[in-house]
Amino acid sequence: RRSRHGGGGGAMADDTEKAIIYAFDQSGAVAADLRERALSYLRDLQASPDGWKQCVPRYQSTAYPEVRFWCLQTLADAVRSHHASLSDQDASALRAHVASWIHDAAARAGDPAAAAPAFIKNKLAQVCARLAGAEYPARWPSFFADLLQLAATAGDGGLDALVRVLDAVDDEVISSGDTQHNLRGAGVHGGNSRGGNSGAAADETPASVRVKDAMRAEPGLLPRIVDALRAVIASGLERATGVTGVTGVTNPVSLAEMAAGCARKYAEWVDVSLFASASFVQTIHAMLASTHHGLRGGGCDFLAALAHKGMDHGAKVGLIARLDLVNVSVNALNGALAIEAAAAADGGGDDDAEESEGKAAALAAAVGGELLSCLRAEAASHAGAEANEPHAPPPPKDACDLAARLVDELAPACVAALGSRHESTTMAILPLATAYVNRLKDAHAARLMPASSAANVEGTLGALLEAVIRRSSFPDESDVGVDFGDGDDKATRECEADAVAIRQELAVLFRSIARLAPHLALGAVRGALARALEPQAGAAQSGPRWQTVETALAALHLVGEGAHDGAVKPGVEESPLGELVEMLLGAWDVPGSKSPADGREVRREETIQRERRTKDVHRAKWYRDIT
Repeated sequence: RRSRHGGGGGAMADDTEKAIIYAFDQSGAVAADLRERALSYLRDLQASPDGWKQCVPRYQSTAYPEVRFWCLQTLADAVRSHHASLSDQDASALRAHVASWIHDAAARAGDPAAAAPAFIKNKLAQVCARLAGAEYPARWPSFFADLLQLAATAGDGGLDALVRVLDAVDDEVISSGDTQHNLRGAGVHGGNSRGGNSGAAADETPASVRVKDAMRAEPGLLPRIVDALRAVIASGLERATGVTGVTGVTNPVSLAEMAAGCARKYAEWVDVSLFASASFVQTIHAMLASTHHGLRGGGCDFLAALAHKGMDHGAKVGLIARLDLVNVSVNALNGALAIEAAAAADGGGDDDAEESEGKAAALAAAVGGELLSCLRAEAASHAGAEANEPHAPPPPKDACDLAARLVDELAPACVAALGSRHESTTMAILPLATAYVNRLKDAHAARLMPASSAANVEGTLGALLEAVIRRSSFPDESDVGVDFGDGDDKATRECEADAVAIRQELAVLFRSIARLAPHLALGAVRGALARALEPQAGAAQSGPRWQTVETALAALHLVGEGAHDGAVKPGVEESPLGELVEMLLGAWDVPGSKSPADGREVRREETIQRERRTKDVHRAKWYRDIT
C-alpha cells in the first residue's frame, strides 16, 4: 500500500491511514496507548485549517470504509468551520470532488461488490448538504438541478442519492437552527464573500432562510422535487412484493420509506398544495394499503405532518375534509388494530406491527387534535366576546360544525385504540381523549356544540370509561412471560411497574370524566364489579381471572377516593357509591353486610381459596382496603 503514494507525502498519507484504522479499532487488538496517540494525531490534523486537503486524495485511494468515513467527517467539519476562509480555487475544487463522489456512489449502487455502505452514503450526503448550505444559490446555483438530473439518469442509485441528500439538506441546513453557525462564520455567507470581506448584511440571513427562499424562487424547483419524491415512493410500492434487503444494493421498499420521511420534512414548509395533489395523495393512500409495516407507518407519518401544518383553522378543517383524513385515519387505525388482534390470537405479534399501530394512532390523534383545536378557538372567541375582552374572531361557523361532526366520526376508533395492549398506541391516543373531555368541561364549548354531537357525548364518555378500566388491567401472565407471584424476579417487577405507570396515566382521564359525569363513572365501575363477581365462561376455575377482580377493585377505589366518608360507608347515607360497596361486601359475605337482592352469595371460604389460587399481591391489598 505504501508504494501507491510514493515519496514523503505518501509516507505521511500512510501514517494518516494507519492512525485512522487504529482509532476505529473496536476489537481490542490495538494497544490502548497506541490508539490514544492515533486519536490525538487525528484531532490535531482535523483542527488544522489545511488538514482537510489530505482527505480528498485519501478518500479516492483508500480501500477501507472507515478511512473514507473519517475523511468525509473531516470534510464536513471543515465546511462548517473553515469554509468562509477557503479561496475560490479551493472551494471550487472541493465542490467538484464532492459532486463526483456523489455521482460515483450512485453509479456503483447496483453492484453489491462495489456499492458504498449506507453509513458512507449518509456521511457523503452530509458533506454535500453542508456545501449547499454554504454555496447555494450564489456559488452553486445548479445544486438541486444537478441532483434531480442525477436522479433521472442514474437509476436506483441516483434516486437513493437524491433522497439522502435532500434529507441531509433538511437536517444540516433547513432545520438546523443555524444562528450559532452565523456566530462562527461557518459558511453562511451564501458564497457572496470570503473571510474578512463578508459584510453584516450577509450574516443577517441564516443559511436556512436563504436556502429555502432560493428554492422557492427557483422556477419549478419545488414541484420537481415533490414529484421526484412521489416517483420514488411509487416505484418502491410497485416493486414491494418479494423484495429482500440485499446488502449493498438499493432496496426499493426502504428507499420508498426514506422518501416518505423526506417528504414529511419538506411538507412542513413547502406549499401544501404540492403535497395535497391528487397524484401525491393517491400514492400515500397506496402506502397505507401496503402489506409492509414500514410503508404503512411512513404513510401515517406523512399525513400526520400534513395535519399539523400551520394554517388558519378554517383552512385546516377544509384540508382535513378534502383529503378525507378522518376516514383515512379511521381505516388505518382499525386495520392496524385488526392485524394486531389476529396476531395476538395466534400467540404472536412483532415490533413492526406494534410500531405501525402506534403510527396509525398518532395520525388519528393528529387529525382529531387539529379538529378540536378549531372548536377550542371557537369557544375562546365566544368567551372573550361574552366577557367584553379582546379576542380573535372565531373560525367560520361551517368549519366548526364540520369539525364537530368529524370528531364524532373519529371517536369510536380512538376509543378502541385507547384499549390497545401496546403502550405506544394507548399513549398516542390518550391526549386526544383528554382534549375531548376538556372540551366538554368548557361551558362555552358545550353550549356551542351541535345537537348531533351532544347526543353522542354520553355514549363516548361511557366507552372511554370502559376502555380505561379494561386497559388498566394487569396483562395475562402467559402474554408477558412473567409470574406476578414471584416478586423477586426482575422481569416481573419491571412488568408490574409498567402496568402501574400506564394505570396512573389513565387514572387522570378517569377522574376527569368522573367529575364531569359521576353517574357514568359509577355505572362503569358497577359493570366492572359485575364482571368480577361472575364466573368466567368456560374457565377451569369457578371464579374470574384475578386481573378482572383486581382491576374492578382498583376502579372502585379510584372513583371512591374523592368521595366523602358518608358516601362510601354503608348505612351512613344513601349514595350510589355506598350501594356499590354494599353490593360488593354482600356478594363476598362480609360480616355485617346485607346479602345482595338476587340472593347470590359468595362464601368466605370460597373467597379465601380463590385468593390463594391467585398470585398477585395487589388484589390482597385491595381486599384489605375494602374491608
